[in-house]
Amino acid sequence: MSGSASNPVIQGQYTLVAPVLATGEQSPIRIGNDAILLVTVAGGTVVVTEPNPLTYTSAGDARDGLILAGAGELREIKCCNTNAATRYLQLFDAIALPANGTTPAWTASTIVTLTEVKEVWNPKVRFGTGIYWAISTTRATLTVAGATDANVSALYEL
Repeated sequence: MSGSASNPVIQGQYTLVAPVLATGEQSPIRIGNDAILLVTVAGGTVVVTEPNPLTYTSAGDARDGLILAGAGELREIKCCNTNAATRYLQLFDAIALPANGTTPAWTASTIVTLTEVKEVWNPKVRFGTGIYWAISTTRATLTVAGATDANVSALYEL
């Protein structure tokens, strides 16, 4: 959310209620051409937006990686399996690669050879410690792939 320096809007602090309008009166709430919510208030217009997501991309093929070292929310993740065998993308609420046998917070559907899987969450998925991904050869628990088997990208928020 944004506001002016003299009247800042603090995310999550306000509740917006649609007004009751008289005949011919214009609503102070409208959607702009770029699909952003606009609210007219005394002194101007407040533009209500969602925070811009941060991006993560693995540096080429990898087997695991840290998306965020700290609490945050995952909005979207994509993974392309570059190995000849089936693999599983697993997510952990951690800041380092967990030990083999660890149960992931989330596991993608099967990713067959040279295919991509994309997951989008609304609402976003919250991680309290960190967001760490790994490629596993098994679905239920982590068995870290021996080779660098995937390209991963993600959108997340602090």
